[in-house]
Amino acid sequence: MIIFLENQLTWRDFQCRLDGSTCFPFMESRPDKTYMTVNNPLGALQTYVISDLNLNSEFSLDIDCQKGLKYVINLNSLSINDKETNFKLHDAIIRNITSQLNLCPVLYMYTTHSSSALQKVQARSKRVKRQEAAVAKQLGNFSFVFDERFAMIWEKFVLKAEGELENINIESVNVTAEVDETTVNLNAGDHFQSEIHFTSEGGYHTLKYIQVDGVKYTTKAITFSEDISYTCHILYLFNKENSTDFVKLERFQFELFKTPMKKLRFSSAWHCVGYFTAPIIAGIISASVLLGILACGVAWIMNVGVVDRFDDPFGKPIIIITEA
Repeated sequence: MIIFLENQLTWRDFQCRLDGSTCFPFMESRPDKTYMTVNNPLGALQTYVISDLNLNSEFSLDIDCQKGLKYVINLNSLSINDKETNFKLHDAIIRNITSQLNLCPVLYMYTTHSSSALQKVQARSKRVKRQEAAVAKQLGNFSFVFDERFAMIWEKFVLKAEGELENINIESVNVTAEVDETTVNLNAGDHFQSEIHFTSEGGYHTLKYIQVDGVKYTTKAITFSEDISYTCHILYLFNKENSTDFVKLERFQFELFKTPMKKLRFSSAWHCVGYFTAPIIAGIISASVLLGILACGVAWIMNVGVVDRFDDPFGKPIIIITEA
């Protein structure tokens, strides 16, 4: 196994382009394959050999094709210019090394340090990074977490994957806020790597997706005003590639604050219940049927005539003859 290790790497970095082309031409040319995700992959390796590359080297390694050996190649030492140029250089290095070992049964991994290491990276422009995580606390059957930019309270946070339901016990959160995007990192120890992604535009926030262990779970667009919070009894977010896997939030409420807050206080809530849910439609149908019956009854009553003493609907009419 050979692990190529970046100092920092996010999913946005794979969208970078340089001179009109992708920064990862070699890796994008590889066929897509799906493997089980592993939390903290470096920690799962018991023993490994660390090998650093130097910029002036020929990018060749003395590696034995022997079963059970693991190598970690730190690419951080090969940073020369901007990030896009570095990524393209690292992609070329990976292509060169893999071509040297094309006759060996090797598993390659391109990854980065743990999220705790990424927090030490200098913040980008227009971005605010939290240095200290907001710790989750218990309130009866509910859990809540409060950051000056984000707050959430929930009863259950459940993940269904491979037919099994697992509770995601959030210990703390880190909030990364930009002008038009906010990412909430949900720290659940070594069990799950979870994130909630929001976008902001025109005075409204939109919940884009929840990511658990690198897998995105989405639902229909959830948009709410930046002046209010969002609450729901049950919310399902599904994996597009496997519709049987989902993330479920039960009895929750969250809010993105426009200005830093010192005390936890939710604004007025926008409820997820729409106008055409099954119970509401059933109520509308029932009310319509009852109103129809009532209207027919009133119409029939209005058509009933009054019988006076000169009318006998069951006999002949009375004829009175008079003479002047």
